[in-house]
Amino acid sequence: MHSPTSPSAGPDVFAGYVAARAFADRFPLRLNLSPAGSLPAWVNVGVGAESDLALDPRFGLPFDDGSVDLIVAIGLIETQPVVLAGLLLAEAQRVLRPGGVLRLAVRPGAADAPVARLLPQLLEAAGFAEVVRRAAGASDHPALRGLEPELGCELVLEGVA
Repeated sequence: MHSPTSPSAGPDVFAGYVAARAFADRFPLRLNLSPAGSLPAWVNVGVGAESDLALDPRFGLPFDDGSVDLIVAIGLIETQPVVLAGLLLAEAQRVLRPGGVLRLAVRPGAADAPVARLLPQLLEAAGFAEVVRRAAGASDHPALRGLEPELGCELVLEGVA
């Protein structure tokens, strides 16, 4: 399991790593990193009241390498500095099973943000084998369909581990 090494992470991060063990046996293991809104049948990770796992994903994901099937992040990545976005993507790639998918949706008005413009390159640099642009709500994976069309997302990408 990945362990936090930053002394600034604080004790709440460690509590999150312990709490994550409750979800380790879930199959399929699906993580929702979106800062607003929870998804049923997903482990909702974040610092909001609707989170199943109260953890800031910027400090890492407390799951074993190759243990997660799907990850969705709507309205998260475009708010991050480019370097931090790259680290988040690498962490997502680490925890995804081979063939697992990370779905990123950029909210309206943010498609021109520096990190949004660089997302395809950042996904490739993080080790994703395939990067595909999708229409909002569309996916080859049934569990990833229809997650964001009402939000009017301008950019939706899926990275395959």
